[in-house]
Amino acid sequence: MPSILHAISTPNGEQLSFQPTIELPPSPPHSPPKHHFVHPGLLSLPTTQQRVNPTMWLPAWHAVHDAMTTWKEHDHDIIHIDDASTPAFITNILDPWFQYNSLPRQQKVNENEWNEFVEFNEKYADLIVNRYRSHHDIIWVHDYHLILLPSMLRRKLPQATIGFTIYACCPNLDKLEGYGRALQRSMSAADLIGVQSELDMPVLSAASATAAATPITTTSTATTLLTPTVHLKTPSFAAQERSRDIRRLFKGKRIVLCQDTEPAGVLKTVAAMEHYLSTHNKENTIFIHICTRASIPRPLDSIPDLVRQINQLYGTPESVPIHFYHQDMDTDEYDALLLAADAALIMGMHPHASIAAQTYIARQQQSLSNTTPSLIVSHGSPLQGQHITADQSSPSALAAALESALDSDKQQPQQQHAVSKQQKPKFLETLSKKRQQQQKLTAKLNPTQVGEACRNARRRLFLFDYDGTLSPIVANPDDAKPTRALLRYLQALCNDPRNVVWIVSGRDQATLDSWISSTVHGIGLSAEHGSFMKLPGESSWVDMLAQADMSWKSRALAIFESYTARTPGTVVEQKKSSITWHYRNAHDADLALKQCEACFEELQKIPGGGVDIMRGKMNLEVRSLLVNKGNVVQRIQQSVGADFVLCAGDDRTDEDMFRALEDEPAYCVLIGPQDKETDAKYCAETSEQFVSCVGQLANVSSTHSAL
Repeated sequence: MPSILHAISTPNGEQLSFQPTIELPPSPPHSPPKHHFVHPGLLSLPTTQQRVNPTMWLPAWHAVHDAMTTWKEHDHDIIHIDDASTPAFITNILDPWFQYNSLPRQQKVNENEWNEFVEFNEKYADLIVNRYRSHHDIIWVHDYHLILLPSMLRRKLPQATIGFTIYACCPNLDKLEGYGRALQRSMSAADLIGVQSELDMPVLSAASATAAATPITTTSTATTLLTPTVHLKTPSFAAQERSRDIRRLFKGKRIVLCQDTEPAGVLKTVAAMEHYLSTHNKENTIFIHICTRASIPRPLDSIPDLVRQINQLYGTPESVPIHFYHQDMDTDEYDALLLAADAALIMGMHPHASIAAQTYIARQQQSLSNTTPSLIVSHGSPLQGQHITADQSSPSALAAALESALDSDKQQPQQQHAVSKQQKPKFLETLSKKRQQQQKLTAKLNPTQVGEACRNARRRLFLFDYDGTLSPIVANPDDAKPTRALLRYLQALCNDPRNVVWIVSGRDQATLDSWISSTVHGIGLSAEHGSFMKLPGESSWVDMLAQADMSWKSRALAIFESYTARTPGTVVEQKKSSITWHYRNAHDADLALKQCEACFEELQKIPGGGVDIMRGKMNLEVRSLLVNKGNVVQRIQQSVGADFVLCAGDDRTDEDMFRALEDEPAYCVLIGPQDKETDAKYCAETSEQFVSCVGQLANVSSTHSAL
């Protein structure tokens, strides 16, 4: 049964601010995993009384929660490291950039901090590799703390389906001197990227262009991912009592809870409140304006003085209209404000704004009120449901939205809000569909990605078919000789001591000796689909079928010869382990196809079994079941133990190799169209394209050999 692996990373305790408790779902079973979620450590929370920062960490947790409660037919395995301290690269560089959209002062990265960050991600990669079962699994990496994980996993698990989501604003990574490109390349190694809104699309499009064309999904229409249902426990008795105290304190007044998540918006909200007070009944409205330091860490020195002036203008000795707080809050205090408010004005495009808005709606639905929550959010907010949107840059428009919220919505009976609906996370659903589509449509090989994986590997194994892979298919097989460039590439690969290179072909021994080993030294050869093998550096061949019963060959040969006589232009090719009937050059192509079907039916009647009958590219082949390319590459990998494998082929015999390497760290490449059925994860449309990729890998090896 497939798995979802979730990778999750938890912040340090000092990063937590006003923290509503969340209700944890039951622990996942310890059966073989199905979907793997990766987020740094939320499952280190041992009880439902533990708290999580809603402004930074609830989005990832809610996504995991929704997945676990709606994808019940899957196993869920949450990958976390309990005792992992947050690397300095995250706190000094990534947090300010992603969370606050603020370019850090320390733009030039300290190399030690970067290395610590790499090691932090590698720990997660090792855990996931150990728990990963098969290509049916899905890996979901949550948030930018683990931004290096997609590329690490792609190197170790080339055929894995990997999703990566960012629950924050996406900065321009090009501005990060030295390491920005590495972050972009890593994101592009994922099969699917989830972002907060369409505003983040240009940034991630640039990231994709850095490496491969990676599909990017936006949650502007999929709110169950980055603006998921909030899973809050019932507010505490203390919070409910405190909310009643607030209502008594401001008896007879309408309470508006205002919250800004971006520094530039604070002054605009204050201006809107002043405009509202100047044009409406100022004695009936109280604004409680909060800016948490988790959202806005910068000082807001000018705001308190401005609020004081407005209060002097519109307040009375008994009451002031605006209460401004730039601080973090206790959970109960925050819950009390959410419960007591008649309306909420929550501004900003930061993910914090969506979370705060949904938390307000959830708390209002848990209150005793039977009226619809009145909520105002910024234009362009990804939040869905019944709420008012307003342009924060226009004080008059914002004031009009406040008037509408206070004067009408509170008189309406409470309606079911979109936030209360629980759906399957759209991101996971899209990723799951993509995995199914990938099984039908093979991804194009990305030479940059393969080159990076090769560069970082300790031990490499190259397994190449010949015809149709290293050389194009031609009408006359004798014309498929290797080019000088190909021979040069193969020799460069063999010269690197970290590499082991094999040609695994259907060709006979004499041809491979003449075309390959006479020029390229140190290469391994497998002839006739594994019937004969010559180890790298050896001069003699080993007959793998010396003791095998090959009595079936005489019957197969007789059948092929009879069809050759009846089909002009066709020929029979005999090898140690197989016999092949070629009809590529048949005089009558239609007749040849009909004869091929008839011949196939007759071959199936060969007594004794022990043979495999295969339709190839304009040929029909009968071969021994005792050897095939899959057995060959399996034996080679067992002896080499490579952590990077590149295996390429173009026809059905090569599918045996792809299946044999299914659970290995292998880039299996089909040479052919994307829509051709294959067990390979990647494809290159032509042999020329693939040989070009081999040339790039040869340059990687040449650089290493020269050091």
